[in-house]
Amino acid sequence: MPHKGKSMTAALVAALLLSGAQAADATPHVRWHPCPEDGTAECGTLRLPVDWSNPWGDTFDLAVARRKATGERIGVLLTNPGGPGDSGVDFVLRAPTYFSPDVQARFDIVGFDPRGIKRTHPITCSPDVLARQPSAYPRDQAEFDRIAAYNRTLRKDCQARTGPVYDHLDTLSTVQDMDAIRRALGERRISYFGHSYGTVMGEQYAELFGDRVRAMTLTGTVDHSADTTSFFTDVAGAAEDSFDEFVKWCAGNPVCPPDVASVWDNALAKLDPDSQAAVAFRATGMLKGPQWPELAKWIPTISPMKMPVPPQFVAILCQDWQVRPQSYVDLARLTAAETQAAPHMRGAPEHFAAVGCIGLPPANNPQHRLHVTHAPTILIAHSRHDPVSAYPWAVNVRQQIGNSVLLTYAGWGHQVYTRNSCTRSAVDTYLTTLRAPADGTRCAP
Repeated sequence: MPHKGKSMTAALVAALLLSGAQAADATPHVRWHPCPEDGTAECGTLRLPVDWSNPWGDTFDLAVARRKATGERIGVLLTNPGGPGDSGVDFVLRAPTYFSPDVQARFDIVGFDPRGIKRTHPITCSPDVLARQPSAYPRDQAEFDRIAAYNRTLRKDCQARTGPVYDHLDTLSTVQDMDAIRRALGERRISYFGHSYGTVMGEQYAELFGDRVRAMTLTGTVDHSADTTSFFTDVAGAAEDSFDEFVKWCAGNPVCPPDVASVWDNALAKLDPDSQAAVAFRATGMLKGPQWPELAKWIPTISPMKMPVPPQFVAILCQDWQVRPQSYVDLARLTAAETQAAPHMRGAPEHFAAVGCIGLPPANNPQHRLHVTHAPTILIAHSRHDPVSAYPWAVNVRQQIGNSVLLTYAGWGHQVYTRNSCTRSAVDTYLTTLRAPADGTRCAP
């Protein structure tokens, strides 16, 4: 990253650390009550500053949930399931079907809906403005300029309807919220389990508050140091690799059409680029499981479709990533690089995010290499054939965090912890005893 980006990030981190210390003087509190959806869990809210550099300014209510330890308690396991845009409260509600009985016995499992998500001051935008979204594949500079103008119009609309929190959706703000949760719970240190985009929260929490971490597990890891081209070509390559693995599985399998790759390519060739991207995005969702039989049955039925672009996904990503193609030529180069990395998948499933950031102000929390100094051993667990979070990302994050270990599930899909007894046991043992597996450990499918 350019030196200027590093300087901005360092200055922002310093400001957040100072403001966090000021805000810590007024310890936040949660008033717990049974969750409306499930009375066996507790829900509540935490009133926090919108802008942590101005802790006495506007506030918002952060939605939190917890399930208390059912046995001999170790402490708090703060969690986030990713997205960006997934609900951490919902994750706590379904925790009994996700975490092992041992983890449920030893930890209060706590989650939260990040800023702008579901129960926490959700992002609100005009449906009419959202419906006017232009093509993500402009054919010239004039169409590129129309994208930039549309993005600025959408941002202004969402700002007006959402309020001040819209400008503070970045992960640096979120990790301050996470530490406020720790303080509200009266914990000196917490354990953390983050999946997918929740790993960015974990990484940056470890940077700012490493001495407040007891243990940290990151699964489906995202590398927040990747530049624009690397980010999108890595994502494209991950999707292509998973599609290739699906094609191998299909060979000779009666559930698949003969030569499924050709059937796929021919179906996409009949679609315009935006519809191709929407189809590839849906297919990537099936590769996350993976749900190979469902994907095989769906491919012969492919028809034109529209890409669902959640405004919260783009809003958060554009504040965390300095992804700003500056011209039609820049975007055309990026699109070509994506397509070269993923000829079957027609580029990166998140291509729309690069387009959604065009013309917007600089990111609040731009990419940078991690600088983790005070955290304990961090466990990074990753699938070798993850269709969303590229495997090289996990390797890169492992290299950036000196005191970390990488556990590889040598199989498929975006989830790791629930994959099999090997992955679950390794994570459970680490969380409950702090005994991490050896770096480079592999779990067979």
